[in-house]
Amino acid sequence: MREGPLIRTVRDALGWAERQVSQDREPPGRSEMDRTLAGILGIPSHEIYLSPDRKLSSQDVERFQASWHRRLTGVPLQHLLGEVEFFSLAFRVVPGVFIPRPETECLVETVLRQRRGRRETWIDVGTGAGVIAVSLAVSVEDLTVIAADVSTDALDLARENARRHGVEGRVRLVRCDALDAFRRTGWADGIVSNPPYVSLPDMRDLPVEVRDHDPHAALFGGPDGLAFIRRLAAAAPEILRPGGRLAFEMGERQADDVRALLEKSSPWDRIRVREDLAGRPRVALARRSSC
Repeated sequence: MREGPLIRTVRDALGWAERQVSQDREPPGRSEMDRTLAGILGIPSHEIYLSPDRKLSSQDVERFQASWHRRLTGVPLQHLLGEVEFFSLAFRVVPGVFIPRPETECLVETVLRQRRGRRETWIDVGTGAGVIAVSLAVSVEDLTVIAADVSTDALDLARENARRHGVEGRVRLVRCDALDAFRRTGWADGIVSNPPYVSLPDMRDLPVEVRDHDPHAALFGGPDGLAFIRRLAAAAPEILRPGGRLAFEMGERQADDVRALLEKSSPWDRIRVREDLAGRPRVALARRSSC
């Protein structure tokens, strides 16, 4: 690239990137510049602030410019870096598999609060990169999680992430659509899911890095966003033990509809809604009644 020779230091590179951002309609934040450059240099992002005069090779400059141009066209930062932090753990991510978001940590925390202090087995439906299953297994040594997904690419990635964090023996992978592979009744202690819940009318409001880069099957839940959630609520009672729990993420405007959906299903009691750190309804929790 012609601009490469003019960029010699970290400061030069960030200045160049900032000038590109000023031409963009929806600019990424400054922290994304730092993280992109740090990823190329193989250093923690906070070190960018500590070494503004660090010399860059021409290869570093070319890689940074190419990556930053891709980011400005909407390529997710997580794809540029190849990983994402979730629940204080680093997970590998790849194009074609849903990128986990920070608000889903609220779902993991909700499940951890539901544990009864004994060995349990949970099912993670639509595991994607495996972040929920792996985070739960890392947090609780006697917890087994069955990670289910219809995508073989997602399951391969979940396997890699489970191995990366040393829990491959307690994260079992199953290829299936929703809960279709689970025929035995009354055995699971819990079911957790970050299901597709975006409604079709809301699709146009999604950021380009989500709408154009996350798999649509992991995003869209039908016209009202609740199609997959209805499947979960209908199938889960047969699989759960009496007293077993169902926990899933939902959109912030879906709380009333989700509560009504669960209340119409007689097997559920103790239906609750948890808010995320921003105070938005984020997680639905229900218990299979003992009757």
